[in-house]
Amino acid sequence: MTQTADSARLRDLTYAVALAIMVGWLLYIGRGILMPVAMGVISAYLLTGASDLLGRLPLLDKTPAWLRQMLALCVFAFVVWVLAKLIIGGASTVAASLPTYEKNLAAAFAALADRFGVDGFNDWAALREMTLARVNLQQTLTSILASTAGFGSQLFLVIMYAAFILLERGGFAAKMARVMGGTAQAQAPLGMLAEINAQVGRYLAVKTIINVILALISWGVMISMGVELASFWAVLIGVVNYIPYFGALAAVVCPALLHLAQTGSPEYALLLLLLLSVPHVLFGYVFEPRMIGRSVNLSPLVVVLALAVWGALWGVAGAVLAIPLTSVLMILLSVFVGGRRVAALMTADGRVSGVGERRREEF
Repeated sequence: MTQTADSARLRDLTYAVALAIMVGWLLYIGRGILMPVAMGVISAYLLTGASDLLGRLPLLDKTPAWLRQMLALCVFAFVVWVLAKLIIGGASTVAASLPTYEKNLAAAFAALADRFGVDGFNDWAALREMTLARVNLQQTLTSILASTAGFGSQLFLVIMYAAFILLERGGFAAKMARVMGGTAQAQAPLGMLAEINAQVGRYLAVKTIINVILALISWGVMISMGVELASFWAVLIGVVNYIPYFGALAAVVCPALLHLAQTGSPEYALLLLLLLSVPHVLFGYVFEPRMIGRSVNLSPLVVVLALAVWGALWGVAGAVLAIPLTSVLMILLSVFVGGRRVAALMTADGRVSGVGERRREEF
């Protein structure tokens, strides 16, 4: 009897691993189609929240929901277009200025070597051979720029998918009731979707507000210190801060390093690093946990693994979408009896709330 149970568990584990590998392979080869769809879904969450916010304003509170959603969509499309232009233009400027930055870095490293009396590093050529020469910065930035431009070409698809998702959203409950054979039968899938909407929607809304505030604060700091391309860096700070842990690190380190390359002054670069770090630490460790709360109850280890997996599958866009997509996966697993334990392991406190806790065996 024990051997039979062990064999069944081994068989189930083998099937689960094979299914995970197959799904991962499909996500990778189909990223050109699936990634814009996923981004369209995430954009629809943001647009729905913006539409609800518009509904609280005078005059707009009397307008129909579809009109507010279309207004939010138009504003969203314009903002995305402006941000894409800033990112692509800023990346092009950085790539073109690399020779100047390299000279400034040479002067900065030479000054540091003289200050600390490090004789072995006075020769910039030797230092460059040990550091920058091992990394082709021109090729790296060109690759990043090409990737950014390719991402920009997909923005139209993202906006189009978001628009159609918003159009479908209104009559989805009635359609699900007809498909499932009645309103009672549709309560289970609709409950699951409601929990996904609540968790992912709240996370994205709060995270977006925080990222906008951080971008504005960082822009003010960089403008006051005379940092070149401050708007470009502010936009990147707002975007990469969607990536947990590593995004905040990149958001403060990259502008400081480039400021060092621009000015050749380690003191100003260190001051910029400090001024940018303070708001990121405050929001990341004080305000954000209180504002988001348990809306995304993922274990830190699961977050890191999700970043690695989604980043490997879909690149930077996958890292940005890692938390919402993993949250959806956890909710889906919590619905099924066989996946409830896996969902509990993915949480930070071992408790699965909402649909999973209500044990909907009808799935």
